Amino acid sequence: MKFSICFLAVITTRLAAGRAIMPQRIASNQTAVKPFVVNGPIPVREVGCTGAGLNLTDFIAVKDQMEHWSNGGGRVGHKNWHAEFRHGVVWYMCNCKLTWEDSVPREELDHALALMNERCGVDYSGWVWSKLWEKGFNLQPATALVGRRPPQLCPHECLWHHIGE
Repeated sequence: MKFSICFLAVITTRLAAGRAIMPQRIASNQTAVKPFVVNGPIPVREVGCTGAGLNLTDFIAVKDQMEHWSNGGGRVGHKNWHAEFRHGVVWYMCNCKLTWEDSVPREELDHALALMNERCGVDYSGWVWSKLWEKGFNLQPATALVGRRPPQLCPHECLWHHIGE
């Protein structure tokens, strides 16, 4: 299992300094949103938290699965989504572009994870939205998908409405 050295260094430093970020406590049906302007590959519009605690090992593993899928030639179709699951954790990407298939490179996954960790707390669920790229990164408990079609999981009007039928 691969771990981002930078990710582990940040966690170790914050824990050692006694400054570990505490997650926001919000109702499971609410979302906390905060605009971000953070250096990294993703031109970020918003980062949101959904408040579910996740298993650290599983969400790192599912991020690695997404990277492996993309490195193997996997592309998220235009107006479509792709999800990777590991036990009770799902990492999915929404591609809202009308005409472009999109990859999910490691640099983007690492940046999205760092933003979610900073905003929501380490090992808590959340999402990152890039309006400029028309691309969303989502890390959620698998139960968040139960009874919901993909168009309900991504930004409004992002996916073709027939996806998931």
